[in-house]
Amino acid sequence: MMTSSVELEYSKAVEHMEIIGKNDEYGTPPKEYNKELLKKLNVKPIFDYCASDINHVCKYYFTKKEDSLTKDWTHDGFCNFPYSRQEEFMKKAWEEHQKNNIELLILAFSKTDTIWWHKYVEGKTEVHFIDHRIKFLNAKGKIPVTLFCKKCRQTVRRKSWKHDYCEKCTDCQLQQCNNCQEKTIKRENCSPYPSCWIIYRRKQ
Repeated sequence: MMTSSVELEYSKAVEHMEIIGKNDEYGTPPKEYNKELLKKLNVKPIFDYCASDINHVCKYYFTKKEDSLTKDWTHDGFCNFPYSRQEEFMKKAWEEHQKNNIELLILAFSKTDTIWWHKYVEGKTEVHFIDHRIKFLNAKGKIPVTLFCKKCRQTVRRKSWKHDYCEKCTDCQLQQCNNCQEKTIKRENCSPYPSCWIIYRRKQ
């Protein structure tokens, strides 16, 4: 039985939520954040407010240890907030923008039904929706991969990476797929949610 696109989408979202807490900090890939984007959006960030020594897009940045929530934001900057703390950081960004009149470019997931969206985005910012799913970087600065069965069109869950066959097929627990006999391939992970660029423009 084939799995519908809706079911696949749901399974990706569920799997993503399962790993929140273990790791919800993902770096912004150069394919998304680059000179062409900055020129198109007419922004010039000089400070990355949520970064690491490996994943940062500006020369100046705060790491998790430095905790940007406890700092004053005084420079035009970029933000890719931790997924599980989106509202907390959006509140901080809005307050610092209001207080210090700084311009902020924020990469966020497009969840227009959330409380934080209507508190800090709707009617307050400029929004540019992204027409594809982003392949975020892991803590090592690489795009993570999963195993994928081309014939069954199903992703192998992380706990089963030790298997060489698609666990959605028959007899996968034996590491032998009597259903399709297809080995899995490695595929770069995309975000389970659509994303957007949010811009707090400096007041003239």
